[in-house]
Amino acid sequence: FCRNLLKVEPKIHLNADHATKFTEKVKETIESLQINTISAETAKQELRSYKFKIFGKEFETYKSLELDRFLKFSGSNKFLHSGQYGSQMEFIFGAGKEQHHHGYNVTFVQKEFIRTPNNVMSMAAIIGHQNIYIRLESLKTIFAQKWIQIFDYNEFEMLTIHSDPFWNIAEGIKQMVLEKYGIDSKEMLIEKESTFINDMSETIMFHELGHGIIQHNILPFELGAIGEASKIYGENIYTAILEFLADFSPESKQLMGPIQNMIKISKTDRNRAKRMYLMYMSDTWFYNTDDTYMYTYSDLMILILIRYLTNDDINFEQMEKELLYKQDGNKSHFDRIIDLYQSDITELKTMCENATFTIGGADMNYQKIRDFLIEEFRKNDGFVHVDTYEFLVPYWSNILGYIQTVSDSKQLVEDFIKQQQVKALKKTMVLSCGKETAMKYNFDHRQYILDRMTKLKVLAIDTN
Repeated sequence: FCRNLLKVEPKIHLNADHATKFTEKVKETIESLQINTISAETAKQELRSYKFKIFGKEFETYKSLELDRFLKFSGSNKFLHSGQYGSQMEFIFGAGKEQHHHGYNVTFVQKEFIRTPNNVMSMAAIIGHQNIYIRLESLKTIFAQKWIQIFDYNEFEMLTIHSDPFWNIAEGIKQMVLEKYGIDSKEMLIEKESTFINDMSETIMFHELGHGIIQHNILPFELGAIGEASKIYGENIYTAILEFLADFSPESKQLMGPIQNMIKISKTDRNRAKRMYLMYMSDTWFYNTDDTYMYTYSDLMILILIRYLTNDDINFEQMEKELLYKQDGNKSHFDRIIDLYQSDITELKTMCENATFTIGGADMNYQKIRDFLIEEFRKNDGFVHVDTYEFLVPYWSNILGYIQTVSDSKQLVEDFIKQQQVKALKKTMVLSCGKETAMKYNFDHRQYILDRMTKLKVLAIDTN
């Protein structure tokens, strides 16, 4: 958000001066808008009732899709994206070039005029309705801070890489990526920036298409929506599984997830497929970062990705056989993760439907809460389509919010999510290395990951 407010270019590293200017800018803006004179709850209410004014019309925040249609009709290259991120609203107002991709409008965002802080730079793409946004500023920031940085480490950072096995492996994966690009210097990397970003954007686009396949073609709308709405508990096993499923989603109506796209590429350009696969492994390796909320996603992804990693190749052929969806009567690895997700979310849904909610001293059952929420949506929108994904995500965000705050099932649901995370990771480890090896490690999946990567010599600094 600092970069956005101060218009700082991706290649420029933020420093203490930027932090000071950002703090001053935020303080000045809060005072000029007189936000400092109202309570946090009043500010939230005013945000909920805020209206965009354009073309002589007013649009409530939940009607941003309608506003965006006006922008497109006018011939403008500008767009307004809005969505729900857990319990928060998120917006980006920007400009870019649009392409149509098998029913999806894909916008390559070249400029972000303003965005909400929850649109962090690590979030390189967003999907909403039939719109996908690929964020060029995010890709350039990742390229500068993650990849060019490889050639700029100081002595202290080199010592940290040497002493921290997770960081050592993280840098080892990146070195393998650079080798596949034929890069051995900072200058060569900068020269190949466009190739790098092209590969990154292609993989990210297929990831978002993968979400579309999972949400609209494979999972029942309600089960997908509940998993997405569970984000109000923070990142958890179900938000992680949804990301995992998008990564490995099968081909459907000429669309596919990023891993299936790499399998397809491997048949004509194996080296490109390998460098994209390793780059994606690097992008899903969060263990050497402070983003602990992403570790569960890393667990799921890395356990499966390392299954197909060999000393000098990637076994795309085995991968293709094991990641089929509902074929040949045998359950694939992908089928088993889908089944696990649907079973758990169905149980979570049942817990919510059997909860008792206490509001204003009166006990209410689920049906009364449902009727109340549907009526509130009808008041806001003028209509309600209860079977659509666009309704179900905010609806279940509200239901889970009530479970957290005014129900007798708060602890029950929280304990269930924690317990099922442990079970899901054990099952994924078995899919990765087999039951015998998993039991040998006492299901310590992170130690297994460390040992497997060390055995494959995926290390920046080999300490042996």
